[in-house]
Amino acid sequence: MTTRPVHAVPRVATGPVMLDPGNFTPYYIDGLCGAFHRLGVDIRVISAPPLFEPVDPGGQYQVEHCFFPLLGGRVGGLLRHRTRLRQMVKALGYPSGLWRTWRALRHRPPSVLHVQWALVPLLDGLLARALKARGWRIVHTVHDPLPGPTRPFSSRHHRWFLSCADALIVHTPALAQQVVSAYPDAAGRVKVIPHGGVPQPLPSETDRVRARQRLGLEEGRPVLLLFGMLKPYKGLDDLLAAMPAILSRFPRCLLVVAGEALMSLSPIMELIERLGLRDSVVLRPTFVPQEEVASYFTAADLVVVPYREIAASGVVVAAQGYGRAVVVTRVGGLPEFVEPDSCGLVVPPRDPKALAAAVCRALGDPEELTRMGYRAWTRIAQDHDWMDVARQTRALYDAVKREPGPVSAGRTLMFVGAHPDDESFGPGGTLAKYAADGVRVVYACATRGEAGDVGADGQALGQRRWAELECAAAALGLATVIHLGYRDSGMPGSPDNRHPNALVAAPLDRVARDIVVAIRQVRPQVVITFDPIGGYHHPDHVVVHRATVRAFEQAGLPEHCPDLGTPFRSTKLYYWVPSRTMLRLGVRALRLVGRDPSRAGRNRDVDLASVAAVDFPVHARIRLSGRVVARRQAASTCHRSQLGPTGTTRRAAWILSRYVGGTDLFTLAQPRPRIGLSEVDLFEGVTPVKDVS
Repeated sequence: MTTRPVHAVPRVATGPVMLDPGNFTPYYIDGLCGAFHRLGVDIRVISAPPLFEPVDPGGQYQVEHCFFPLLGGRVGGLLRHRTRLRQMVKALGYPSGLWRTWRALRHRPPSVLHVQWALVPLLDGLLARALKARGWRIVHTVHDPLPGPTRPFSSRHHRWFLSCADALIVHTPALAQQVVSAYPDAAGRVKVIPHGGVPQPLPSETDRVRARQRLGLEEGRPVLLLFGMLKPYKGLDDLLAAMPAILSRFPRCLLVVAGEALMSLSPIMELIERLGLRDSVVLRPTFVPQEEVASYFTAADLVVVPYREIAASGVVVAAQGYGRAVVVTRVGGLPEFVEPDSCGLVVPPRDPKALAAAVCRALGDPEELTRMGYRAWTRIAQDHDWMDVARQTRALYDAVKREPGPVSAGRTLMFVGAHPDDESFGPGGTLAKYAADGVRVVYACATRGEAGDVGADGQALGQRRWAELECAAAALGLATVIHLGYRDSGMPGSPDNRHPNALVAAPLDRVARDIVVAIRQVRPQVVITFDPIGGYHHPDHVVVHRATVRAFEQAGLPEHCPDLGTPFRSTKLYYWVPSRTMLRLGVRALRLVGRDPSRAGRNRDVDLASVAAVDFPVHARIRLSGRVVARRQAASTCHRSQLGPTGTTRRAAWILSRYVGGTDLFTLAQPRPRIGLSEVDLFEGVTPVKDVS
């Protein structure tokens, strides 16, 4: 006998989400997301309105401004050059930005949140943990140096955030060593992925002349370029201090400083005057639009990056993409952008004398300067292509999604049900609780619920109900939904019972075999299914109960269907038992409003009174927090096709569920329970289960 295929269905094919709260690296994100788009990866960016120049995604990815939305209007214009006031506004608005991000993502099927910047690690860690509880995976790119022991308060907050990251991306091996040295707990989670770049057409001498004309620079002078946002750590004053020594060797040398000033320039202007550099420095402290960037790099003979601290630099990558040699300081990963291919020079930080010597050495050998630039350009083309970076990043996303959550310690729970909505109206609170605790929770659903509405088209209804299941699975935090491949049979006597693919029409052994396949694929320590009467005598529920009991025993037997996968013996089998207190309250409520409890349910086909009269032993009581109950309620509301019109009865049921249904009840079927057993955790006594060979 051949077994039917068991289809593991991702809840929704959603792509990763990129988070850059301050819109600090728009061009980096644009390069990476553009490459993702070319690879067919659907990606979304959550950021802030651009302070200077918008980056047009060109339809390649979606951008949502959850952070500092006011900065996109007149307020942003007023604050653009008021750095301290802008930082204060951002600090006050940051928590609300995180809250908007949480609201935007909490009901989405879990994917990967790629955090580019964690601006307030303590709060960012809260968001990351809340999303991880719903099945998300967290990847963080370390763009700036992490605080060390000299900053214990900040270091502690960063450690808190990094502890919940499934993977950390750095751009060079040296940075990986630095991160692991400062944060040993990160060992094994650090991945080196190069900073992406774009090799531009190599500028000719004619291009250089035209670029200098566009920028108003005098031809024939050696040009040094310091490019990018001006901040104290970028060492502009060190470069200015080196200029007298450079000018003594190259009197006509010109330093061009281009980039928005995010610091006070008064000390810089005083230093220029004191050193007599007025005719040797062109200071343009304004934002450089993207269409002018090429002119600056093309006009330069040498790009200088005298930073005092940094992890990696997009300016270095951009300079090398234009075939320009660079002088960098020995901080962060900068030497690794230069030394392996001899495409620049490296000097100690905060050392104007060494910086001047390196610049003079580079300018003194024009032929070697050109060769260094060409090696830099080749390096970008070979090792930093955005497509390769995107492929490596996508592979990392796939890897972290395959790994169990860090809290789960390999624990897996599987619920075997019959229809979309059984996971929500049944043990949904327990599924949500364990998913929030980091357990991998899987729902094996036998049918698509094609008979859930009398008179409806079965195929269309099945598609709608499966979409509702996707929504509910996201709300509960389920890892995977599996479709066993059968059709909803409807209630007893329904014409759907006679459909050739109806679940009740299938041989029990065949259904059990499909569940065996699911168990061997998922490998759960704990399995949950319906009680012997299927909750409310639904024939599909009863079939699922019987087949699951049989499959639970067979899945661990090496001699049983070895072609169905490696045998796996789950530890515990539970029956979810609807609360008889709730059922009896429901019966009374229906009678109070003049309804017949023997004809309950949306289609009037549930005998609630007879169900309430049947008792089962309770061996486990799982307490549900208010947050978990709210998740169960959110999942339930996804199944709109099964809820019917809102009325007094439905509101009463919701109130009972919200305030009385704070505990899920279970009967332990396997192993045989001892007398008086009363558990509060379904994983009580469970140890890691090994494969049966």
